[in-house]
Amino acid sequence: MSAGKLRLAWRVTVGAAMDRATSVSLADNGCVEVTAVDVAWRREVRRSQAEILARLRDLVGENAVEKIRVVTRPPRP
Repeated sequence: MSAGKLRLAWRVTVGAAMDRATSVSLADNGCVEVTAVDVAWRREVRRSQAEILARLRDLVGENAVEKIRVVTRPPRP
């Protein structure tokens, strides 16, 4: 899956606010890696993770996404 297709599917799945607070990439193993801008957004993504995964799979295909991994962006120096 292309990076653009993933970003579009992510935006449609999570809505504008969460999309602005996160960035996504797809690892070779089918893991969507989500980087949240802060701990509060990381917590929100994790809380909604099962629903997000189901919606993503509906949009991009059942086998395209295996799981979601959420991390927080490191603070700027």
